[in-house]
Amino acid sequence: MHPALSFRSALLALAALSATAAQAADAPQFAWGKAGVAYEQYREEAYQCAMAGFGSDIADSAPVETLRKATRRLEALDGQLQSIGSAPDPVAAGAQYASEAATVRAAARPEKQIEAVKQLMFSVMQQCMIDRGYTRFALTEDQRSGWSALADAQERRVFLHKLASDAAVLEQQKQPLPK
Repeated sequence: MHPALSFRSALLALAALSATAAQAADAPQFAWGKAGVAYEQYREEAYQCAMAGFGSDIADSAPVETLRKATRRLEALDGQLQSIGSAPDPVAAGAQYASEAATVRAAARPEKQIEAVKQLMFSVMQQCMIDRGYTRFALTEDQRSGWSALADAQERRVFLHKLASDAAVLEQQKQPLPK
């Protein structure tokens, strides 16, 4: 065999493996299932629980309150913007404003607060699924690859339902809820 051909073959094989791994990485790691559940019931209850999560009352939650306080502080700082131009040292005043605004943003940690809100909503969805008799389970790498091999969204839903309604899959692959 010619060395260039074997090298090319090795590169093609590596590219194929990488593509398969990338597709499997997009597949869900976890799902919810209930032994024997009909497809339409599975879809309807998943939708209802998702909507329950999205409809969660987060208005008075700690992360929203943290963001609300930061917004008020930033708005108060924005009120000072008008006076920066007339300050004795506008450059120093602008730097002070930027520093204070950055401090408020850093203290609020908006990314952390958004993740906390998502977790609050997700917890409601999870409890809804549990209340309806669903179990959280992990997909195996083979199952994730099988899911990824399907291009059509409907085929993927049917594939996932087949796993999610199989009592043996649920028993063998049951996973605890994340903390």
